[in-house]
Amino acid sequence: MFLAYTPYAPIPDTEALKALLPPARRQRLVGDHLGALFAYTLLALILEQEFSVDAQNIVYTDIGQPYLPGFPVHFSLSHAKTHALCAVSPVPIGCDIETHRPVSPRTIHRVLADTEREIDFFSHWTLKESYFKLTGDLTRAFSDICFDLAGETAATADAHAHLYYEVPNCTAAIVTRALISRPTLQFFSPETLFSYVAEK
Repeated sequence: MFLAYTPYAPIPDTEALKALLPPARRQRLVGDHLGALFAYTLLALILEQEFSVDAQNIVYTDIGQPYLPGFPVHFSLSHAKTHALCAVSPVPIGCDIETHRPVSPRTIHRVLADTEREIDFFSHWTLKESYFKLTGDLTRAFSDICFDLAGETAATADAHAHLYYEVPNCTAAIVTRALISRPTLQFFSPETLFSYVAEK
């Protein structure tokens, strides 16, 4: 299992990073795509160095979930205002990262269940986003999913999770159906990503 994050930095060669994106994802780039570029570059680096797999082989389900056909590895990507997160796993996984910022009362009400505390808002938000990425179930409301928090772990009726607070000013989470040991969150500098791209 690999779990890694990177902060954003000015990109020396945007077109080189775009070239790493799977063709279907490249076509969907619109507006501010800094986060997608960093997340996919991180994924491409991990897939190539750890599994000898080219990220260009990624395809998408009808609901937009990326996967590698015929390869027994699962992954999930997330990007927030300041950082990107990538999880690569032997079991299906969802991940999310959120930069701490003010949120509206409406958003708090939409995300939290009645039993969840506002002080834990970003923990619950990242857990629920990760859950939806894992399941692909977009029919349920955020407030219908309840995770029991226990420090850096969490659980719901059909999923297990780990929370990460070590990314500056962020909360990150991973969710799986299987009970797994807590993976170490690894840091990759933007320079490491840019060096990888320059060598391609």
